[in-house]
Amino acid sequence: MNKIQKIILFLIFSAAIIIGIIVAKDYGVAWDDHFQVEIAKQSYDYVRGKNNDLFSNGGRFFGSAFEIPIYIIQSVSKDFRNQVLTRHLVLHFYFIFSLLFFFKLILRLFNSYNIALFGIVLLYLNPIIFAHSFFNTKDLAFLSTFIISLYTMWNFIDNPKKTKYILFHAIVSAFLIDIRLLGLLIPALSVGIIIIQSILGIKENRVYKRVTTYTIVLMFFVYVFWPVLWPNPKLFFNAFIKMASYPSGNINLFLGITSNSQANPWYYIPLWIGISTPLIVLCLYLIGFIYSIKKLIYIEDSIKNTKEFFIITLTVIPIDLWLLFIVLKPTLYDGWRHLYFIAPLLIVGSLFGINYLLVLIKNRALLISFKIAITISVLAMAMNLIILHPYQQVYMNCLVSKKPESIRTNWEMDYWGLSYKEGFEKLLSMDSSTTIKVKAANISAIDNWKLVNERDSRIILVDKIEEADYLISNYRFHPKEYPYQRIFSINRQGSRILSIYKISK
Repeated sequence: MNKIQKIILFLIFSAAIIIGIIVAKDYGVAWDDHFQVEIAKQSYDYVRGKNNDLFSNGGRFFGSAFEIPIYIIQSVSKDFRNQVLTRHLVLHFYFIFSLLFFFKLILRLFNSYNIALFGIVLLYLNPIIFAHSFFNTKDLAFLSTFIISLYTMWNFIDNPKKTKYILFHAIVSAFLIDIRLLGLLIPALSVGIIIIQSILGIKENRVYKRVTTYTIVLMFFVYVFWPVLWPNPKLFFNAFIKMASYPSGNINLFLGITSNSQANPWYYIPLWIGISTPLIVLCLYLIGFIYSIKKLIYIEDSIKNTKEFFIITLTVIPIDLWLLFIVLKPTLYDGWRHLYFIAPLLIVGSLFGINYLLVLIKNRALLISFKIAITISVLAMAMNLIILHPYQQVYMNCLVSKKPESIRTNWEMDYWGLSYKEGFEKLLSMDSSTTIKVKAANISAIDNWKLVNERDSRIILVDKIEEADYLISNYRFHPKEYPYQRIFSINRQGSRILSIYKISK
């Protein structure tokens, strides 16, 4: 990069950090946040030798590698509001940090500053990913670490003889696995690609020693980063079995039908991705995927070109995972959040597609028109961030009807319950009573009530609707209208994501 390019990159990342600092306070508390904090606290207490409560927690097999550090940082403050804000900022800054690795990876794979810049802009401006980067310490921490692991994997594959690349990749891979066991995908890909190239004579046979070193270091750090394994490393296999067939009683709202999360149709994943990913990414990815299939016809030539083979591998992973999940039928709920880590893979495929089109298009006027269309699409993504704020997580593209209440009655929306924060704040501004009794539709309201309650404690949560002055609901598990007087709603894309109802006495 030249000096001007470095300055542009610095300004972009600086702007992203400033935006993050400004908007982080606008997001509420996610449904699982209390659970994640509890796992982190118990793990940290065990590490310090305070107690063994961790081993009686039913969620002990959920990885705590990211949760422990963020818990330590947030614990500096005793104020709940500051703790929530700290979690939001740390998670978002980690995401921005991962974008730097994404930029470096794309720059090395495509040898183009503009393509690399375009790649990180596409990921940053993805409405769903942007919103989740503030509150989802499960899926976005995994996505961010996955991006970093892709970069260290490329270094490892490109030059497996350098010890530092082996160590860095093993440590990052272990950290990823200890966030979510699906991170095993990275070592499987890393070892698989190197072995394939070694068999074909592209890499020296000595790489097997490097692979062995990588595997040993990986296993060591998987153990180190996961306190629940310390008494007995064999518990890793228990965790793997439990997570592979994780039981869930969650109900999905999908195409207007509620069904058990263990009985999703085969098209559940592609349809969710298709309706909640910006069209520009979908279109370019499909072109990149088709181009990848074309390249795989001459697979031997592609494998010999390590860089091209790596790009193709990343491009086809989303489709491969979908086909694998059709067979395995894992538990999936809340849209496709468990697979958000494939968002950067969709973008790699998109860049492969756009790179192909830029070479293919010879007509100057057509090329200019194409670039204008790309620019307009990117600006539209940026506008969506502004229009939907702070509920970008409910984004649906133009493939979904925006008729009144169509999204609410057919698809999951604010299933995390972050809108409860604004709902409670609005209720306090509307009602000047000394005590305001509220019935919340589900438990995601509790931490948001606690967040608001630190500044104004007039709201009291009650268990029975008969005791309440108001009902507040984000329509989770209840997409239908309530039989009460609606006095306030938060609306996005033509549908309500939260409402407050007055209860007549």
